Amino acid sequence: MKDDRVIEAIEEELQIGKKARASVEPAHLKACNKSNWYKVDQMLELITKAIDQGLPIKADRYPCVAYGNGLSTFIPLCSRQGETDNVLARLNDKTQIKKIEEYALSRGSRIGGWEGVIISYCKSDENKKCEEKCFDLPTAVKKMTTMPSEQLGLKNCCSIVKDNFADIAIFNPNTVIDKATFTEPHQTAQGIEYVLDNGKIVINKGKHTGIFPGSVLS
Repeated sequence: MKDDRVIEAIEEELQIGKKARASVEPAHLKACNKSNWYKVDQMLELITKAIDQGLPIKADRYPCVAYGNGLSTFIPLCSRQGETDNVLARLNDKTQIKKIEEYALSRGSRIGGWEGVIISYCKSDENKKCEEKCFDLPTAVKKMTTMPSEQLGLKNCCSIVKDNFADIAIFNPNTVIDKATFTEPHQTAQGIEYVLDNGKIVINKGKHTGIFPGSVLS
């Protein structure tokens, strides 16, 4: 989404959905940059109104303020032109580095400050503070399973019923927590005891069994 024009972007999506009679899903719904934070209420009002009018719409977002853009987004566009060697040369150019540094700091300020950055996958110490204030555990599980599968039109998956694919995660709600950090990202989550994929156990007591029985969903 174009963050500075996020309202216009949502309005355009809704218009396309209505005309095409198609489901709509604003992806990674957010108001990035501090100057846009006040728009959140209006964004949600637009989506709620569309739902009330019968438009099949859902929105998704990631549960953290970290995001997956490369660090190049903190370099001015004019300094990103050309090949990697060209960009590195500018970063090593003493006549340009001050301008690049000022731009990087301004980008950090726009997103609310560097000190606010956290990382999350299943649950972190930071987003524990939000538990129960937003929704209960069954609702959280539904939002990660049946809701997206229904929105995508996937069949025979994401719910525990007869003849569905047996894709099941068994976790301890009291101990499940994300262990990954920016400096040590390759860490599996704690508290996810068992995972079944197509009825086969791929995680057994928190350890991968070495099998890959999954298939492409359709």
